[in-house]
Amino acid sequence: KTWRLEGFVKAPNAASNDYFGYSISLSADRLAVGAYGEDSCPGTDPTTTTAASDNRCYNAGAVYVYTKHLSRWKFEAFIKSAIEDGRDHFGWAVALHGDTLAVGAYGDDSCSTAVATTPPTDNGCSSAGAVYLYKRQSTGLTHGMGWGFDCYVKAPNAGSSDQYGYALALTADSLIVGALYEDSCATGVSGVANTDNGCQGSGAVYAHRRVAPSPSLPPPPPRPPPPPPVCVEEPLVFGLGCTALLEDHGHTCADLKALHPAPRCCVPCEIVPRDDDDDRFSAPIYVKAASAQTGDSFGWSTAMTSDTLAVGASRTAGGTGTVTVYSRLGDARGLTLQATLRAPNAGASDYFGTSLALDGDMLAVGSYGEDSCAKGIVLADKFDDDMEHKCYSAGAVYLFQRHGTSWDFHSYIKAPNAGSTDYFGWSVALSADTLVVGAYNEDSCSKGVTATAATDDGCRSAGAVYVYTRKGDAWSFESYLKAQNAGRNDNFGHSIALDAASGTLAVGARYDDSCTTGVSSSAATDQGCSSSGAVHIFERSGKTWRFESYVKSGSTSESDSFGYALALTPTTLAVGSYYEDSCSAGVSATAASDNGCSNSGAVHVFARKGGRQFEFDKFIKAPNAGATDYFGWSVALQGDTLAVGAYGEDGCATGVSKSAAADNACQSAGAVYLYHRGHGDWQFYRYVKAPNAGNNDNYGYSLALTDRTLAVGARNEDSCATGVSFTAAADNSCSSSGAVYLHQLPFVHFGSAGGVVDPRGSGRGGTVGGGSGGGIAIAGLVLILIISAYCARIALKRAQLCKNVGGVSERCAIHTRDVILGTHLQQISPSAEDRDDIATLPPASSSFERVVSRTHREPSSSEML
Repeated sequence: KTWRLEGFVKAPNAASNDYFGYSISLSADRLAVGAYGEDSCPGTDPTTTTAASDNRCYNAGAVYVYTKHLSRWKFEAFIKSAIEDGRDHFGWAVALHGDTLAVGAYGDDSCSTAVATTPPTDNGCSSAGAVYLYKRQSTGLTHGMGWGFDCYVKAPNAGSSDQYGYALALTADSLIVGALYEDSCATGVSGVANTDNGCQGSGAVYAHRRVAPSPSLPPPPPRPPPPPPVCVEEPLVFGLGCTALLEDHGHTCADLKALHPAPRCCVPCEIVPRDDDDDRFSAPIYVKAASAQTGDSFGWSTAMTSDTLAVGASRTAGGTGTVTVYSRLGDARGLTLQATLRAPNAGASDYFGTSLALDGDMLAVGSYGEDSCAKGIVLADKFDDDMEHKCYSAGAVYLFQRHGTSWDFHSYIKAPNAGSTDYFGWSVALSADTLVVGAYNEDSCSKGVTATAATDDGCRSAGAVYVYTRKGDAWSFESYLKAQNAGRNDNFGHSIALDAASGTLAVGARYDDSCTTGVSSSAATDQGCSSSGAVHIFERSGKTWRFESYVKSGSTSESDSFGYALALTPTTLAVGSYYEDSCSAGVSATAASDNGCSNSGAVHVFARKGGRQFEFDKFIKAPNAGATDYFGWSVALQGDTLAVGAYGEDGCATGVSKSAAADNACQSAGAVYLYHRGHGDWQFYRYVKAPNAGNNDNYGYSLALTDRTLAVGARNEDSCATGVSFTAAADNSCSSSGAVYLHQLPFVHFGSAGGVVDPRGSGRGGTVGGGSGGGIAIAGLVLILIISAYCARIALKRAQLCKNVGGVSERCAIHTRDVILGTHLQQISPSAEDRDDIATLPPASSSFERVVSRTHREPSSSEML
């Protein structure tokens, strides 16, 4: 017999980096194919005959089932996890036996340890892993050609990074699951899974057996009716003799009672954004190195995720450098020291920690002064420091990976064309399975995107960017990026910003010399505006990067250093130009062209408005713009919040205020400015200063922004304090030891499309509520729901007026805690009759004040982060 091609099988929603075919399983005439990199989010039915084409859940993964009929393969079902979560890698492993399908999702993050019929939605155990079982029935199911979810299986000793579900085997009554990073020191075969974590990455295999279900039991007798609700907290009394009970204690709309009938009625539910005063910003968490020393520059760089903070101190020990990592799920102060990292080949003036990038359990650390002549990638177990150190400041990047609560050295990365003073690692960006490294002093004259790095040195300090990708646990070099108009001293790669979800990379060339303005599809080659700066946009399709656009300031001028700092989301690009010289203040639609305030700095915001190319949106200046403030030295962007650092700002103010200080008495104390976008417009929101602001602290030198937390580095802060505290030290005994400040941001956003805005930003789901124009968008802590007057008639109509507000919740959203007060809310428009009555009502300000005073309380320290 011979083999012949019977079918070429592709996913019906084939897309770049889906990795369709990474896992396959064949049983009789049925085929299951895993695509762990597929990016769609599950719909209402995770098993369907139509493959989704959205790309909102990066690397969520999917499985495709095919059946063969008369020698032809036919698509049968598209199967997704029921959990809307990226990077679960659902489909990494598949096993098919008869009418049962097992799917491994080694990146599943729940801490569950049991078999369940509904997958849990917690994310407390990163990459613990899970297995999903599906059954095919000939009748009874209408979706997915008979495929339906059966159960969700977890390891009984589930732990972070175990990767349970990495490998699978399935027979009629047995399911075998591999967890290659399980950490126990147990040996042999046992009926009980060990819970110790003493042998990291030792691995384990779990054998599960299918058992018949227990016989059905008769249904329990009906529960007695619940007792009448009791108000355990003093009711809130509003105008017109109405009472509302607090949701905190489980009360529903049915508990709203009128104290006595009122002659008229009004709109029942009014959503009001409270003016969050400056005192809503609690004192920041003050973070110092565990052993603060003069000249360490702790806070030179910062990187942050929802559960981790990394701080670079690149000047410690003669420039050897360290990185300190904190868990944000720790003690009552919100931070727990997790690790202090050093280069395995640490040397003076390596400046380990100059740049940081953090994604999940992977941390990239740039060390632009590292001197070895090595090239390529070396894994930790192959690393040997017995190498030549004759390539001064060639630079390197070190990857560290977290297993549980421990950080381990993973890889040592050098440029494939490493050369002296290239400064490889000056900038780093890490997103999902992509690592980007900038080497702004690289000297080749190559242009465009290539698969190999050039070795010439004809264009000194032209700069280059290197892209690496991860497959499984291994990193490999992918692309070498150069500016289309590469020229001497352009410093291409000085800054980089990566958004893997949209396949977009922005690269700053701070000393680009062209005089062109705006956005164009090709890079200018003139040299008339020395060091004006530019940004180059690249896009990835599959494994191929291509140049997309060339971005310049709207008022290009010499020495502005446009592109010095970058921040990027799928739809927005913020560009810092810290040497910009105009005296303009505030937000405007056009870039200023005067040069009266030398090095005051500016930020230029660009937006995608329907197409792929960015368009100029706004020109932002500090409200107190002054010479040498360096506004735009650092930028951070998440969702509709923009933070801008101005480390040279000279005000002596402390804390948070609605207006920026005009004094210049504290030279280079530094400041951060917060902006919000609502209805498409950017507006100044707050002026943030260190609580212990002092001369030359350089507060705002580095920034990180995630969820509702802002991390601000002050590399030259001078106190000798150590550890984590709520009180910033006032001494100046350890010059330039450095500090980081964590601010909790109680923002209210007014979304352009209405509904409730996810405070985590557009990269994690964007708008999660409904509504049409003018709906109130909530991103934080400051919503008060006022029941203006709940009279007898409205109490009788509560089912229509309050139940199921916004289509989701049956609770009245009256809350006593500083959390979002109910989800998926909408304004309710009063009827014509109610509007007539409202016109005769007295002002509700006194009632509003009572609501605020009764419902507001400051969060405890454990709730700060």
